[in-house]
Amino acid sequence: MRTIAAAHRITGGIHESRVARQLRPARHCIRFGLGPRLDHESRKRRARRRERDDRLFDKDKPNAGTSACTGQCETFWPPYKASATDVPVGPYTIVKRDDGSPQWAYKGKPLYFFSKDMKQGDRNGENFKDMWHVVAP
Repeated sequence: MRTIAAAHRITGGIHESRVARQLRPARHCIRFGLGPRLDHESRKRRARRRERDDRLFDKDKPNAGTSACTGQCETFWPPYKASATDVPVGPYTIVKRDDGSPQWAYKGKPLYFFSKDMKQGDRNGENFKDMWHVVAP
């Protein structure tokens, strides 16, 4: 019984099949930890982002394997970075940035967040220049 209780504490009590995780709406998967398996550092980065909505950039081509948002662009639209130990699941993959660092992608398109969004639910960058869009289920 102690082993079960310890496993429950370690996993946070979330016991879902891989298929069930893949069927969850996209914007909620990452936000509530039910999508990609994130290592400890990625979870801390996610918490620092204050649960802001993830964005897609229209200039990114699906399955290109790279990000079109670099330089000054990433100052306002920081990439949703992955770590070397993060594991892709379902529609979530990992692409390499120009500097070689890994970045989360959804259906082959890199994910970002808007630097001016300060709290959960902020969508200040939504539809900016008709090129940035919140990930929708």
